[in-house]
Amino acid sequence: MYYYKIPDSPYVGSETRFQLKKPFDLFLIKDGEFIAIEAKYCKGNARFPFKNVKEHQIDALLDIEEHGCKAYIMINFRGEGVIATKAIRVKNFLELVKVSKYSSMTLEETRYMIDIKWCGRGIWGIDVLFDGTQKSL
Repeated sequence: MYYYKIPDSPYVGSETRFQLKKPFDLFLIKDGEFIAIEAKYCKGNARFPFKNVKEHQIDALLDIEEHGCKAYIMINFRGEGVIATKAIRVKNFLELVKVSKYSSMTLEETRYMIDIKWCGRGIWGIDVLFDGTQKSL
């Protein structure tokens, strides 16, 4: 397996006229298959708002998926979060969401976030990495 994290653009200051936008954070090649991933984290909260992924990132990942490759939004829930009156202890939970599924979820007017209560259950057709147990990419 080959893995590469695309470096962030350096901040040059307020005089910068143009800065390239990264299409996604990292990619890997596994058994000849290209997989693109946009990595996000949610610290101290059990909900991940859709607005945390930029439109150009979703577009780039959808383009990759349309070319027959895999593309994901990877959400790392860290720390402890509170949902309503129930405390949910989350130390380090990682969820991989297919970008096509993520994109369709963002279009639903009744949804504005991913709640950790829905993760790890396949409700959204989501592939999961959980507590070191891996389901295949």
